[in-house]
Amino acid sequence: MDAITRKVFGEYVPFDIYLLVLDHLNTLDISFGSSLALLNLSLTSRINARIIRDWASIADSNNSRKIQELERDVIPPRRRTNLAVLCRRLGGLCTICDNRAKLLFLQHPKDELFEGILLCRPCDRAYFPKISLARILHRYQVREEVPGNPSIQQLLRMCRPRATDYYNWADFYPLTQHSLDVSAHFVRQLFGSLCHTNEEFGGYFPPNQESLSDLYWPKVFILEDLGALEGLDQNGIASLPPYKHELLMLNHFRYRFDPKWRDMSDEQKFRYHLRIIKAWASDTSWIERPWRLDNFPLTGRAGAPLIMISSPESLKDELDYREYQSTCAKIKGVMGVFPNILLYPYIWKGCAESARDAQYATNLASYIYQQFFRVRRWTLNELDFDMEITKQDGRLEVDLVQRQCRLRFIECFRDRGCRAPDMHDGIVYRTDIIRFRGCDVSVLSRVMVYGYSSLSECTTDYGRLVISPWRSCTCRWCSSPV
Repeated sequence: MDAITRKVFGEYVPFDIYLLVLDHLNTLDISFGSSLALLNLSLTSRINARIIRDWASIADSNNSRKIQELERDVIPPRRRTNLAVLCRRLGGLCTICDNRAKLLFLQHPKDELFEGILLCRPCDRAYFPKISLARILHRYQVREEVPGNPSIQQLLRMCRPRATDYYNWADFYPLTQHSLDVSAHFVRQLFGSLCHTNEEFGGYFPPNQESLSDLYWPKVFILEDLGALEGLDQNGIASLPPYKHELLMLNHFRYRFDPKWRDMSDEQKFRYHLRIIKAWASDTSWIERPWRLDNFPLTGRAGAPLIMISSPESLKDELDYREYQSTCAKIKGVMGVFPNILLYPYIWKGCAESARDAQYATNLASYIYQQFFRVRRWTLNELDFDMEITKQDGRLEVDLVQRQCRLRFIECFRDRGCRAPDMHDGIVYRTDIIRFRGCDVSVLSRVMVYGYSSLSECTTDYGRLVISPWRSCTCRWCSSPV
């Protein structure tokens, strides 16, 4: 906008219309469309920058005021303008670090947003730890020397609840030092089996859920964010065909760590992501693909292994939290300076996995890209081959069965290399054959149910699904219909 003529692109625009356009851009857009539009518009002229800064200070005043209050004694201070705070919120970024905020924060703010600001799960766990009433009643008991014989509910009146049946750990921690002890029932249960609750990893809904594995909850939270991004529940994710599971996991990995990620159509996702999957289709690289659930950066637990007894200040300096932030910074730095690095598995392994820290990994990836890829356009080895991947319903692991020039579906379970102890009636096995022919990609899918008739054969071409009946046959090994 010209400061004198008040013209935009040579045309006069009333100031009210100009503000209406800005209000229209004040919408959540995880692909950074609204944020980039505001930033680019503020860079066109000084008058535009002044107008947008003033507008942002009013449009996001509550959020900016809340952050300023928290910077005094809770979160680390950093230089923030009102426009930067607004753009980070519109793009769905964490207020403290540069990672993506928890997607449930964006969809259910009244249920999940305790502090009123967007946070990723590790930062929420480190800076705003909380404990549920159900966990307090299960793990604590009042000390005998406390005068008046109060109940736990009476002692909790001194704590300010963060939400319904949840308390801030900073308020509750003094009670554990003077008035509460770990209950004997919980100690006996603890020595019988070491349980890990979702609250120790930053999950609070539903409260006080337990698991025997310390890797269970971090993986569940990744799948929750994947389901929120794609509109799927846990059952829907577990029953996905193998190629679809790989596409969604790769898209979610890029959403979290690729600064250049943008939302694409189904056909664009199909073409681009299968091209990356093709580059990792080897026996040595397949299990090391970064979007595999076991290879995702996983958040650690808060507090000591036995029970959350750490002070609120110590949680911010935990080794797991700092290692997680360092790993995420390394991946984002490498993907930011080297576009399409996932197409080159060996370069990815050397930069994102073998480098000692984020700065070294970013510099190494930038040097390789500037020296070998920016001037000279390297072409990938576009060989024509078929790859067969399989997945069992209820499991989240996709196995690479084989890679050959031409593949066809097997006729019985024995041909798949399955052993009798692994087979049970009613288990659904999904197998996909992905065929690469030059620039064309097609997927042939088959669903097999052990002990029952096969369901169907599906052919997918650029996202279009055609279902045709599959003939029923009998397994020559076990004489069961397949």
